[in-house]
Amino acid sequence: MSVLMHGGNLKDISSKMNINIKDLKDFSSNLNPLGPPEGLLDYLRDNINDLLVLPEYDSQAASGFFSELMNIDTDRIVPGNGTTEFIRRLPNTLKAEKALILGPTYSDYEKSCLLNSVKPDYIYPCKDLSFKPDYDLIEKKVSDYDLVFICNPNNPTGYLFEKDFLKDLCMKNPDTFFIIDETYLPFEENFEKVSMSSFNYDNLIVLFSLSKIFTLPGLRLGFMVLPSAVNKNIYDLPWKVSAPAAGVCSYLNNNKTIVSDFFKKTSDFIKKEKKFFTEDESLIQHFNFINENNIYTLAKLKDEKISSDTMFDFFIRKNIVLRDCSNIKGLGNRYIRFSFKNHEDNILLKEELIQFFKGNK
Repeated sequence: MSVLMHGGNLKDISSKMNINIKDLKDFSSNLNPLGPPEGLLDYLRDNINDLLVLPEYDSQAASGFFSELMNIDTDRIVPGNGTTEFIRRLPNTLKAEKALILGPTYSDYEKSCLLNSVKPDYIYPCKDLSFKPDYDLIEKKVSDYDLVFICNPNNPTGYLFEKDFLKDLCMKNPDTFFIIDETYLPFEENFEKVSMSSFNYDNLIVLFSLSKIFTLPGLRLGFMVLPSAVNKNIYDLPWKVSAPAAGVCSYLNNNKTIVSDFFKKTSDFIKKEKKFFTEDESLIQHFNFINENNIYTLAKLKDEKISSDTMFDFFIRKNIVLRDCSNIKGLGNRYIRFSFKNHEDNILLKEELIQFFKGNK
């Protein structure tokens, strides 16, 4: 029986499937396979006593780091405990009534709307293997809504929206608020040039996470970039970034070369590992690989007799966790997503995938 949930929820899986959590190899969560940047874990160990200190009231260390990373004014930056808190608060804060979600995508956008009594609607991409959004349809529909959620690059399809298209959407629809979630953008090459955070439009809010790229999901560190016309105090909270998270920002800000090298190394590694799967003939005959970008790949099963929950069940019994995408609106039970790990683990996954298809001829 497949355990339907978001990726990375290993505690639930280990409990329901009676598997020791330490024995699971997790290909379902989208974390950087290279781990944290050089020296960062040592810094955290050496500064464990930060837990005994009250965090900065105004989170200046976090704001300052993100400001320099993205070259934007600190007055537009609100740091937070990951991006989820922003997603959950924004529909109510913006007093939205109707929201549009560009799917298939992260389910928390819909949850945040429903929790705030906002009616969510979806637009889905053309039903081809590229999963490219229908730009014409989006342009026609957005003016009917006061709030639009866009994940860029999208999870789980990996599609990266054209920057000029997003700029035009914001400029042509001043009465619609656009929330663009760039959680996975740091995995893209030259992501600073692709980000929408540099555009100071009155109807644009950009969300950004550093938990995934730096492999620190337990630390919780995200940012919201506001228009300068908006009163930042409406969104801001005191002591919102923990002392260890603020320390990480200071460490990264003081080691800019390490950080820039880390981004480049990550991008190169992902390109290589993606090809390891998507250009392998023994897998291509069974999968349509949806995207060419980012740390994860969405794959559609070619054989209609094989379902995603069948694959999940098979691999969980081998202590390998894949993302069964059948509970993502707009997909179905023939889609799985897996993220890339270190090369040794990727070899293991490929071998097991090949064996799975051999056993399901």
